[in-house]
Amino acid sequence: MDTNQVILFCEGLAISLWLGGILTKYLVLYLRKKHGFQMPYNRSTSLLGYLERFAFTMSILFDKSAFIGIWLGVKFIGRWSPEGFHVENAADTKKAPAAINIFLIGNLLSLLFAALGAYVIKGFKL
Repeated sequence: MDTNQVILFCEGLAISLWLGGILTKYLVLYLRKKHGFQMPYNRSTSLLGYLERFAFTMSILFDKSAFIGIWLGVKFIGRWSPEGFHVENAADTKKAPAAINIFLIGNLLSLLFAALGAYVIKGFKL
């Protein structure tokens, strides 16, 4: 591995983990506040996001993208209940569509940053 590859690897991980983490966190927090969710910042959720972006980036790099679909499926099953999609403010079912959309936006943004990081690590080659 030469110096250029190491630099690209570090840049790609920085985009995926650091930049993706910051932008995803603040967009999701903004959307939660806008729709009236009273969820405080949760450090474990943020850590999971960083781990997901790392795993997504590595799965894209090693052409194991099926992992992404399986993981997202597990996340959605974990949020599902007989009453419907798990909402932070369970008493207010009118917020369920907003909660689902925020959940989807956060996951999609994490996936996009992971793909961008993998693209940079590959040296801008598709």
